[in-house]
Amino acid sequence: PSKAEVIRDTGYVEQYDTLWEFFTVHEMLMYTARLKMSPKFTLQQKRDRVDEVIEHLGLGKARNTKIGGPMVRGVSGGEAK
Repeated sequence: PSKAEVIRDTGYVEQYDTLWEFFTVHEMLMYTARLKMSPKFTLQQKRDRVDEVIEHLGLGKARNTKIGGPMVRGVSGGEAK
């Protein structure tokens, strides 16, 4: 892969969960896409990319499930990772 592809496809993941427990999987990924993706991408392009990521990670069934936390039931630990 080229350097640009590596940069595009990698990111830093913290050891500790920093996900917002009241967001759904889709909302959290959209939030991240809006922060991290270049402003040259339209909102629709960001939505499309989030949909691709959800499918690629096998999270289709969890798409509209809250992430959850200590006080809120949500996705499984594996899905959260």
